[in-house]
Amino acid sequence: SVNAKTIQEVGMKYIYDHCPVVAGVGPVENLSDYNTIRSQMYWLRV
Repeated sequence: SVNAKTIQEVGMKYIYDHCPVVAGVGPVENLSDYNTIRSQMYWLRV
């Protein structure tokens, strides 16, 4: 079954502190800088 512990383990394995893929279509003036997005992946854990 899926419980909170399972969700946490999956997030830590596949999301936490990994390099995201960023794509933009159309006006991208407000798209955050890649380095900012990447550094925020670490802070998702806190």
